[in-house]
Amino acid sequence: YDYTHRKLPPVFGEKLGTFDFAFQHFFRPIASQAVTWGGGYRHSDDEVENSIVLAFLPAKRDLDWGNLFVQDEIRLVEDRVQLTLGAKADYNPYTGIEFLPSVRLAWKLAPNHLLWSSLSRAVRAPSRIDTELFVPGVPPHILQGGPEFESEVFNVWEVGYRTQPTHDSTLSMTLFRSEHDRLRGIVFVPAAGGFQFQNPIEGETMGVEAWASYQPAEFWVLNAGMVYMDKNLRLKAGGPVSGGLSRPDGNDPDYQWTLRSWFDLPHDFELDFHLRGVGSLPDPEVPGYTELGFRLAWLPIHNLELSIVGQNLLHDDHLEFVTTSADSEMDRSVYFKVLWTF
Repeated sequence: YDYTHRKLPPVFGEKLGTFDFAFQHFFRPIASQAVTWGGGYRHSDDEVENSIVLAFLPAKRDLDWGNLFVQDEIRLVEDRVQLTLGAKADYNPYTGIEFLPSVRLAWKLAPNHLLWSSLSRAVRAPSRIDTELFVPGVPPHILQGGPEFESEVFNVWEVGYRTQPTHDSTLSMTLFRSEHDRLRGIVFVPAAGGFQFQNPIEGETMGVEAWASYQPAEFWVLNAGMVYMDKNLRLKAGGPVSGGLSRPDGNDPDYQWTLRSWFDLPHDFELDFHLRGVGSLPDPEVPGYTELGFRLAWLPIHNLELSIVGQNLLHDDHLEFVTTSADSEMDRSVYFKVLWTF
């Protein structure tokens, strides 16, 4: 059970209580199969303090979600090939039951080489923002949630390769392609007298994700990773015309990369470095950036850690995201941390 009480005067306030229950069971009907099945239930009591700036109508909602799932892992061809079949029925209070199937095939080419591929369907179910938000909080409303808003749909294909070329190195690479339908957009609706959230966008994304690790010495580990993504999102043919308040292609960086280095030093000291780079955002425009962080830690006893941590050290500050109401700007920071476990 989780309870939160948030206030953002004079714009918004919320009291939200959420109860979660999950059940999972595993068994083997035969030696070559492993079946996992289960389900879950969630209930939320949501009470919003509306304002003239924005409102959720109705202000108080009781919401229920539920799911049932099953997954069957089947070993084939002398344990070198594994087929995984999965299915999930997901219930939400806005669109009812969504069916989410998946299939995955993994082939062990050699003891240290694995080739795999998967197909799956995923959805993003509507939230109160999609269906019950009104801006401003009193009429006339410029923007409002769409009462007929549908789940966003993602059909995802992936193929990957993992290998351990030497005992001290690993490499993983994944190619992915996702077909999107019914993505959220902002549409002008004359009958509503303003803009409304609807599902007018479709398209594709594709890209590559790669990770590698290398241990040059017993006390030193290196880890590197990168993601590149290309998007082609557009308004659906024959659908409503965008209101111009949001771009159909979203606001994501084309690439992200990271490099980490861990050192186990003498006398129970640890030294870590983290260098990362993020591409620019198109709209609202935010420049790309590269930043460096570090952690120097001392573990005088097994359950006590004393550390100095530095973040965003290459610049006094950098911009990460821009919204209509505020900018997200990260400053250079250094702090001292004490961690005691018992």
